[in-house]
Amino acid sequence: MQPTPQWWIVDKLNIRDVELDFTSSSGERFSTQAVYAGVTCLVNALDYVQFHADPTQVIVCAECGNTGCAAGGWICIRRFGDFVAFFPAFSQMFDAWNDASKGFGEPEEFSPPPYVATHGIPLIPSCVYTECNTATSALPGLDAIKPITAGEAVWLTQWLAPLHVLGKNPRRPRLLHEAILAVKDGNLIDEIDCLRRFLDDNFNSSAVLAPVATYENSIIEFYLEGPGTPAWRPLSHIGDRLAFHFEPNATLDFLVEDS
Repeated sequence: MQPTPQWWIVDKLNIRDVELDFTSSSGERFSTQAVYAGVTCLVNALDYVQFHADPTQVIVCAECGNTGCAAGGWICIRRFGDFVAFFPAFSQMFDAWNDASKGFGEPEEFSPPPYVATHGIPLIPSCVYTECNTATSALPGLDAIKPITAGEAVWLTQWLAPLHVLGKNPRRPRLLHEAILAVKDGNLIDEIDCLRRFLDDNFNSSAVLAPVATYENSIIEFYLEGPGTPAWRPLSHIGDRLAFHFEPNATLDFLVEDS
């Protein structure tokens, strides 16, 4: 079985005219526009998606256009360095899973669109997003998009971690110490403890993250117990501080700053 892709670099967006068939509900057909990346629909109905909401459902019910009618299709739009990212709605997924475990609600209610599992998390270069935003007034402007927070970065680190070393989303991230065999530099126990405390300390943090110059980083590289002993590089040392690190592009390092 092939692993789920992690990132999807979207190098071009297109606006297409589409028609929604509401004959099963209101009895009418409605014309709107959709956002496509190649043959994949990222946003299926620009006139019906509530971009002011956070998170927002970008794949709304095709039979009525109402947000929340159909399960899934939810994202958080975030600035991620020089990109605009369509992240899963991690916090809401966690809450929905918790509610379902108590006997009410649907665990998949806030799951991301299927293209996240198929292609990876969309990363749209800011210039590509701005070009698309110029073509339609429906998308939020670049300046209106929030940057990723440290709490969201903890969830993202779990989502991207190989071999579920931080447990399976949407459960709260928990480090599986026994799955880490070695670290490239430093003391293994110390580095594991740094990682665990850093993730725990930032789990609910609203601190904004900012890009870090690559020459300032000393990336922590762990080796995991599994086929091929995969490497995992979730954090960087920056002097006496720690920052989140996301593969594969080193320019996407993030430094926790005060919000």
